[in-house]
Amino acid sequence: MQRYIAFLRAVNVGGRVVKMAQLKATFESVGFANVETFIASGNVIFSARTAAIPVIVRKIERALLDNLGYEVAVLIRTDSELAALATRKYAVFSETEVAAAHSLSVGLLHDRPDKSAASALATFNTDVERFGTHDREIYMLMLQPTAQSTFSIKKLEKALQADTTFRNFNTIERLVKKYPPAA
Repeated sequence: MQRYIAFLRAVNVGGRVVKMAQLKATFESVGFANVETFIASGNVIFSARTAAIPVIVRKIERALLDNLGYEVAVLIRTDSELAALATRKYAVFSETEVAAAHSLSVGLLHDRPDKSAASALATFNTDVERFGTHDREIYMLMLQPTAQSTFSIKKLEKALQADTTFRNFNTIERLVKKYPPAA
C-alpha cells in the first residue's frame, strides 16, 4: 500500500472548525488505512492501494462534503513526493534569502502551472512577500510578519485558475521526519 499525505484547504480557519478525530473517521469511512492527522491545519496521512491521485482526491472531497456539509479542496502528495519537496527548500529562493526572511511557505497545486499562470504569480510580489514556482508548488517568502500582508489566497487561485493550500515549510519538514518514505 502507498502512503499519501492529504493537505486540506481552509480547515480550522474562518469559522470552519473540524475535529481531527472527525477527519480521521471520514478517511477511514471511505476505506483508507493507517489514517493519522498531523496538527490541526488539515494534514491527513493515510495508506491506500495504489491508485490514480485524481481518483483519490475526488473520493476524499466527496466524503468531506457529505460529512462536513461544505466543499474542501484536497491536495495530495505521496510520502516520496513530499520527501523530495523537503529537499527543495532553496529551489526558488537562496539560502541567504530564506535565512533573512520571516518565513517560507509552500503552496501545493494539482498540476504544474503553465507559463501564463507563473507570470500571473509575479504580480503578487510585494515588499512583504515574494513568490516563485517549482514543479507543482508555489513558494512564498514572507519578508515581514504575516500581519503586514494583504495576500489573498482566493485572488491567487483565481489568477492561477487552480486550487492551492499553503503550509509553512517547517510543517513539510516535520511531516517528512515523522513519515519518511518507506524503504
